[in-house]
Amino acid sequence: YERIKAYHAFSEVARSNPQTSKQLIPILRTGLNDHDPTVRRNAAYALAQFGPVASPAVPELAAALADVD
Repeated sequence: YERIKAYHAFSEVARSNPQTSKQLIPILRTGLNDHDPTVRRNAAYALAQFGPVASPAVPELAAALADVD
């Protein structure tokens, strides 16, 4: 549950402080591979909030499209 809340908070940071986003991108990329589908979903949502600065995560996001959870 704590991981879910953390990834949700990252999306708030993306909206309020875009400069911080570059530091969070690697963390969010690892969240895309979490065992919990809600964490993966929140990580993808947070990355979407970062916009173009999250472009390094495109390969992981593309792979996430095949996630059945």
